[in-house]
Amino acid sequence: GFTGAIITVEGHSDPLHFLRREQDGADNAELRAIRTSTQNLSLDRAIAVVDALDSYAGELGVRMNRDQFTVDGVGITSPRHNPPRTEAEWRENMRVVVRVLTVQAEATTFSPLQ
Repeated sequence: GFTGAIITVEGHSDPLHFLRREQDGADNAELRAIRTSTQNLSLDRAIAVVDALDSYAGELGVRMNRDQFTVDGVGITSPRHNPPRTEAEWRENMRVVVRVLTVQAEATTFSPLQ
């Protein structure tokens, strides 16, 4: 099972608008605002995925432990395509990455602390 697992849900945003505004000479305040907006958007994207998983689990009668999930919005810091050259690449940048990390909760053999 996944009782000892931590599931990370990482939301990503596409940088095209930021790159275009940067190229157009937008000031730092506007660029900072766009970065913040992309972080918020990517966080909302990740939360929406966890909400959908929770809802689906509920429909199946499976209890999901939301405490096992960590959610992060990384904005435009690590796009898959930078800059995107096609609409498909642009859409790929708007993604959520889910990772299951197994964490050992207890020692498997006894060994006293030194």
